[in-house]
Amino acid sequence: MGWPATVRYGIDPAPDGLALVQDLLNTASAGPRELDLLDRAETAVTWWDEARTSWEATARRTAVGLVLTETISTGCAGSVMRCARW
Repeated sequence: MGWPATVRYGIDPAPDGLALVQDLLNTASAGPRELDLLDRAETAVTWWDEARTSWEATARRTAVGLVLTETISTGCAGSVMRCARW
């Protein structure tokens, strides 16, 4: 159990439920050596599975199901964005 996006930067997770928010923010690339974890479906699903498990253990709750779909967003410089359907 852990926060995969936060751990890769070697920083401590935020307390309680804020750790999930912090981990989501840390999915973004912080330079050429780190991948954006939400840029590809495979890494996004892997990140979500690990982060969800950590959140469920921390919050003592069950997370909602998540289905990732791929869409093109012209509002984000034409990059491929992943959308969540709850």
